[in-house]
Amino acid sequence: KDEKEGDARKSAGKDDANDEYSLAAKAKAKAHPRESLAAAAPATSFEEAENATVHAGLKHERAYLVTKRRQTVASFDATLRAMRREKADVEYELKVAEMKQLTLNRELIMLKKFEQKENELDGRLEESIQAHADLCNDIERREEELHL
Repeated sequence: KDEKEGDARKSAGKDDANDEYSLAAKAKAKAHPRESLAAAAPATSFEEAENATVHAGLKHERAYLVTKRRQTVASFDATLRAMRREKADVEYELKVAEMKQLTLNRELIMLKKFEQKENELDGRLEESIQAHADLCNDIERREEELHL
């Protein structure tokens, strides 16, 4: 029983020492992020394996993030190209519509001028018809006067 208590105290003392070491190493790592924890104290084979595993995991995560970033950038660029193409198409359609509107406005102006001219000609025609009718009436009246 005494041995167990002594072992427990020793392991507790080790844990405290490891905790103090870990805290100091972590603080140093925070202060100098480029320095590894291995530089602070010699690493055991387990720690080296753990560091290698963490390093491999971080390397894999970095590769994944780089790939994801490239894919995101490529997707963004493709979407941007598509939007630019669509913008060019819309601008083209807008120019065609503007040109059609200008043509229609010119045709409307011409039609209004033609309508005005037609109204003037209709007025002159009416005057001519009236003048012709007056002349015909005048001729008939004079013929009647001659025959009487």
